[in-house]
This record gives sequence, C-alpha cells and structure tokens, in this order.
Amino acid sequence: MMDRREWIACGMVASLLAVTSAFAQVNVLTYHNDNGRTGQNLNETILTPTNANQTTFGKLGSYSVDGQVYAQPLYVSNLPIPGKGVHNVVFVATQHNTVYAFDADSNAGPTRGLIWQTNLGPSAITPNNDFGNRYQPFPDIQPEVGITGTPVIDLASGTLFVDAFTHEGANYFHRLHALNITNGTERTNSPVVVGVSIPGVGAGSVGGRQIFQAKQQLQRCALTLAGGILYLAYCGYGDTDPYHGWVIGYDPGTLQQLANYVFNTTPNSTTAAYGANAGEGGIWMAGGGLAVDANTNLYFEVGNGIFNATNNSGGTEYGDSFIRLSTVNGLAVTDYFAPYNQQALQDADRDLGSGGVLILPDQPGAVPHLLVGAGKEGKIYLINRDQMTAGNHHYNSTGTVDYVLQTITGQIKGSFDTPAYFNGRVYYAATGDKLKAFALNNGLLVTTPVSVGPRTFGFPGSTPSVTANGTNGGIIWTVQMGTPAILAAYDPVNLTTELYNSTNAPGNRDQLPTGTKFAVPTIANGKVYIGGQYSLSIFGLLEQTNLFVSPDIAPQGTGILGTKAALNSGTETSLIHAGVVGSINDGDSSTRVDTFNGTGTDTASFVGVIWSQPITNPIVRLELSLAIFSDGGWFGVNNAGPGAGGVLSAALHLIEPMVQVTTNGGSSWLTVARTSDYLQMLNGHQLPAVVSGPPTHVTTHFQLSDPQPGINGVRVVGSEGGTASVGFLGVFEFAVHASKPEPVKLVSVAITNGQLQFEFDSQAAVTHVIQFKTNDLANWQTLMTVSGDGTRKRIVDNLTGAQCIYRVTSQ
Repeated sequence: MMDRREWIACGMVASLLAVTSAFAQVNVLTYHNDNGRTGQNLNETILTPTNANQTTFGKLGSYSVDGQVYAQPLYVSNLPIPGKGVHNVVFVATQHNTVYAFDADSNAGPTRGLIWQTNLGPSAITPNNDFGNRYQPFPDIQPEVGITGTPVIDLASGTLFVDAFTHEGANYFHRLHALNITNGTERTNSPVVVGVSIPGVGAGSVGGRQIFQAKQQLQRCALTLAGGILYLAYCGYGDTDPYHGWVIGYDPGTLQQLANYVFNTTPNSTTAAYGANAGEGGIWMAGGGLAVDANTNLYFEVGNGIFNATNNSGGTEYGDSFIRLSTVNGLAVTDYFAPYNQQALQDADRDLGSGGVLILPDQPGAVPHLLVGAGKEGKIYLINRDQMTAGNHHYNSTGTVDYVLQTITGQIKGSFDTPAYFNGRVYYAATGDKLKAFALNNGLLVTTPVSVGPRTFGFPGSTPSVTANGTNGGIIWTVQMGTPAILAAYDPVNLTTELYNSTNAPGNRDQLPTGTKFAVPTIANGKVYIGGQYSLSIFGLLEQTNLFVSPDIAPQGTGILGTKAALNSGTETSLIHAGVVGSINDGDSSTRVDTFNGTGTDTASFVGVIWSQPITNPIVRLELSLAIFSDGGWFGVNNAGPGAGGVLSAALHLIEPMVQVTTNGGSSWLTVARTSDYLQMLNGHQLPAVVSGPPTHVTTHFQLSDPQPGINGVRVVGSEGGTASVGFLGVFEFAVHASKPEPVKLVSVAITNGQLQFEFDSQAAVTHVIQFKTNDLANWQTLMTVSGDGTRKRIVDNLTGAQCIYRVTSQ
C-alpha cells in the first residue's frame, strides 16, 4: 500500500513508498454531505480536536481557477483516471462556467494537480440591464453569473451533473450538463436546455401556460439526486419580476425532462389580482439543497411570494412556506406550512426561504421524523415531517400561533445558512450572529442555546460542517466571508473553544483570499477544501505541506509591452499611454501591465518579462491572465474585434500567439515550440456590453515543448486585437513558471509475481533517483536514475524481503 508522505531534505525532494500502510476514504457527492443536509462526515480519522490547531494544522496550498466559487467543492476518493492512475479528486465549479477536477492530495507533476477542466459556455457578465434589474442592474453576483448551484455526482455512473447559465448573443440559457468525472467530457445526450411549461395563468404566463424563462430564473440551490431522479430548483435574479420557484425533474441517464415532474410555487397569481409583484416564491435557501427523506419526499422553504393556499381553499400559491413534495408518479404537494405572519414577512422582504432545511436523524419521543428550518426573521421552526401542522392547520390566518411542533424566537438572527447536526445538537451561524448549538431533548429543541461561540459572523453568516470519527473527535468547521475569508474550527461540545482560525498563524501563513457568499467547506480524508474568489484553498496537517508545493514562479522581472512595430526594437514599449508596472511575474493581479490608450491607435501585440540575470531553472510554462474591456485588448486579428457586448470567435477574431525567448536582454528573440489553450479559453468569450463596464477575465496557459534554460526574457506575441475608443483596453498578468525539483506522487502501485510496480509523473529538466531499503535502519540504495521529461515513468523491481521501502528523490 502507499504511504503518501513526501518531504524536502538535504537539498532534494523525495517521495516515499512503503508497502505496509493505508488510510480511510470518504466521498462528498452532494451539498452538505448527504440528502438530509446534515453537514456530517463521520468517517474522519485524521483531523481531531487535538491536531486542529495553528501549530500542526494550516494551509497546504491552493489551486487557481477562472472565476468565483459559489458552489461547494465535491470529492471522490480512489477515482481511477485513465492513463493517470488512481486519485482522490476534488471538483470545483466557477461562475465563469468552468468545472475543474484537481488532485485532492498534491499539486505536484507537470499539470500542477489539474486532472481536467471544461468550460460550459459564456457566462453572463454583471451588472447589466438584461436581468435582475428591479432595483438596479443585478448587483448580487459580480462580475459574472455562470455556475452558482452546487453540482451533484452519481458515483455509480461516474457522472457530475451541473447547471450552467450562459449568455449567447441576445439570448440567455440554463443548460443541464452531465460530465464524465474521469475526463470532463459530456455524456450522451448532454447538455440539454432547461425549458418547461405547465398550466398557469399567473404573472409571466402566455396563453394559459407558465413557461420557464431562463434569464428570469437563478439556479441557486444545489442539485439533488433522489430515487433515481435528478432535481433542479430555481429562484429569481434580485426579485426581478416575473419569476417563480421551480422544481424540475430529469432522468439522469437520458437527461429527458420527466412528465409530471415539474412544480411551480406560484403559477396562478395574476398582476390584476395581486399587483406588480405577483408570482415570485423563489427557492433560494442560501444555496442549500432540497432535503430528501427515506421515502424520497422533497422538503424545502419558499421565499417571498404570493400565498393563497389557506386551509381547504385549493389555493396554488405557496410564498413563504415549508413544502413537502411527493415524488411518486410525479411531483405533488402532500403537506405544507406557512407562518401566520406570512403577509408581514412578504411585505417587509423578510423571506422565510432565505435559509436551508435540515432533516434530523430519527428522534426519540412521539414525533420521530423532524425537519428544521429558519428564515430572515430568525425564528427556528421544528416541524413534524409526517404531519407538518396539528390538525392540518397549514396556515393560521387569525391568530399569532403556528401549529407546528415547535417555534423558537429571539435566539438567532436572520438565517442565510443551512444548519448542521451532530450528536444530538443543531448548529446555526446566522448573519450578524455567533455560532450556536441547540440541544435536542426527547424530540424537541431546548429553547436557548447550550453553547455559543466567540466569533460574530457578518452577512451572510456561515453554513457549519462537521467532522468526527463516529461520535468521537468531533469538530465544527465554519467559513466567515470577508477579505480575507476566515476558516475556523470549534469544539462541538464547548463552542467557546475555537480550536483554530486561519488568521492566527504567523506571517499570514494560512491567509485565505476574499470569500464568496454561502461558501461551505468540504472536509475529507484529513483535508479541508474552501472555494473563494478565483481559487480553491486546501488545509490539512502541516506535515503534508510539501504535498502542495509553492507555485514555481520565476523571479520577478521588468514588464514589457509593445505594439507590432516594437517587436524588433528592444525591450521598451512604444505603445502610447501604455502603463508598465515594474514587477509582473508573481501571479499577483495587483502588479501587472496595462494598456491604456485614448488615441484610437492599435493595442498591444506582445507582453512579457525581462530579468537582469539569466534564470537558474529552465522555463517550462507561461500563464497569461487577461482582463478584457469592451473594445479589445487581446491578441487577435488586427482591428477585427466583435465590439462591445460581442462574442470572441476563434475563427474570426483570434490567432494563436507565438512564444519567444531571449538570452541577451531582448536584443534578439527566438521563437520556441509550445502548446496552449489560448484559442479554447477565449473562443465564445463575451466582451462587456459597455465601454465603462467592468472587464471580463480569462486565464490561458502556454506549455513549452522543451524547457528553456539560461534565458533572461520571455514574451507572448500576437497581433493587435482591436483599436481603442477610450480608456483601458486590457490588463495583463504574466506569470512565468520554472522547472524545479518538487515532490512526485507515486501511483498505480501493484505487487505481481514477486515484483513491485509503481508510476510517477516525471518533471522536465529534473533528475529523479529511485532508491530503496529493506528496513527503517538500513541505508538507502540506488535502484536507478531517471531523466525527467514530463512524461509518466513506470518502475519495476523484484521484491527480495518481507518489507521494502522505496523513495523517489528529485534534484
């Protein structure tokens, strides 16, 4: 078996393989770990209250991604990847409509831990006036909307399901995609456009039909798999009418929308009867998922909207309600509850549906099947799932009492989170409030918290996650949104004990990037994964730090930028009004080169970096991040841009840039062979609709076919990509990656007929030494040396004893 310990010692990097140990594995395939939305991982054997502290626990590394991460990361253990061995894989989806699969244990190797990535179409740039503009151009998710709801994984078929919102010309679409989790390719019949209609005469209806309108509906809730059916749920953009709450069911094998599996929360409320804000009733739940019981009933909360389903009225509008949908032969409301003050909640924009719901494990007492939820009012509802209200008094229109099992008022503030459950306690971290634990006693909640944490969470609060080894060794994990975001860990019995937070480590060692709304940490196999702005951060025991090596950024240098006319005129830019920041080769977008031109002349045709001394380690990879404004600024066909709001086309507007290196400070340049994803990443990318609007972002990569040693300059060369009308055209961050010894990951381990086999991904321009010894006290012996070239190497050796330890050093 493999013991994936790796370390740096004596000026070299080594990876160790012992044939005597293993570790436990878990999967996180859906939002908040399970369809009850409990947030529990009860198979965590590595992280404990003893080692989750700033001395032994911290940030191991991060992966860069191309957009903000609102969806919870998902995790699959021991996933066989064709041609790449077996990996633990973490899946990340961004608002730029890109899904990534990363090695969950290490970013070593030529691909830096990236297993695959796929973009699902152009995101919708925000703010704009096309949607979400009831109060102002949609401000809630910026600078783009793409993948918002957490995907779901069907492990049996090896498929990840995700909804991507795209802006294509004048049209907007929601598409359901089914991706192969081993390579990111679309499954058969994927994708499908989300488009349904049902009978209804309310706001937004046409000819007696309620028709799903993509640009009016935000896919905020996590996707749900239950009973062999895939469910998507929708709300609105900034309360912009008309919109509704939708639940739509699909066959996960064929992606066929299933007859009778469509539910609309407010299909029949007309503007004539209810005013301009008729309809509504979005399913928001702060990104939470539909909760599912053992009979595949679906439970959720509905946001502000029209309510007319008074007792025995036959009403069809369910604004500000708890809903139970049966899934037998279709979706049907089989029970519901609306607070007595529903109208007041709606009038004051105090949605019930701002928070997510939690199905509790069966409880002792007369009512074993319970549901917990809360909304902006901060009132906690404990509901009998078998009969939500006493006497089926779904709504008390005349009194001040709700006929649910229990209500608790004044103990939490507004809920924009999903609570967690562990060992007989429910955990809430509401907006502007502290983490609180509510104990269960004989099927009821104790009405005041039994423990309160020290930290105050600003908007939107935090959705807690739980790790434990069964009922022991529990930890409550939270992510506080902010700049930076903060990861914190708590003793679940005594929340005043904050075991760890990411701001206390020396030298900002564990600092997170700026956080995103409703971020939920994923914890599996000793590591914590947190999505944020343009990154996925990984935390774990610090003895594993070198599993995630620091980015191999070459030293900082002087930025160069120029037009086509300057290609052979040395290193200085001749571009009028071009601003060059001195140090751009650091992966930090705050230091970059920018193109400012108010004269209408051509934009930049090359960007690069010059060093005063040759680079010690060979250059192997370039990363170019572009912030593109409305009228160009990319390397493309000269003056052939699509214009403001247009979509870049590889055939019409783009060319593949060259990569050139210099050994004499730019006096002469040599073109070198490379591969890149430049055309793929920019094709279909939409430009901002207005000149003064925020830019759109793209990150592209160039892999050099041969390492380039001894150089003191490198640049990417294209053609001018448009002409300026006013202001900035583009901002470039240019990072140069050099080859250096780093840990390799030992994979595909097998013992056959007395021979040990294992593989590793070699590194270009690095020598790997394979060594072995027969016991811990023996001296290392060299089996062979391997010259790295970026390809996978297989090692085979005859086993001569009961135990043998191998290592691969890189130098």
